[in-house]
Amino acid sequence: MKIVQHEEAKSATASVKYGGIKDTTISFKDALGREFSFPHHLINTWSAMESVIKQAFRHSDSLQQHVLDGHYELIDETRRIILPLMWDTTIQP
Repeated sequence: MKIVQHEEAKSATASVKYGGIKDTTISFKDALGREFSFPHHLINTWSAMESVIKQAFRHSDSLQQHVLDGHYELIDETRRIILPLMWDTTIQP
């Protein structure tokens, strides 16, 4: 996955890694190059993932407002945009 800031043109790659069904995690690298791992069951809906993204940027003075305003996109490892509406069906264990 990749997160892209519309106005600042900042981006960073992130990938999805799959463990066993019980321990499936989503690996995420943000626009600042920070890496996170989230249990799939905690971010299996767009609203949950959006909340995690907002938390990740709460201490970033330069990007926090862009994130809060929704000025970003998530892009998978093939550079395709993952639409919020499609999150639940695109990101699967």
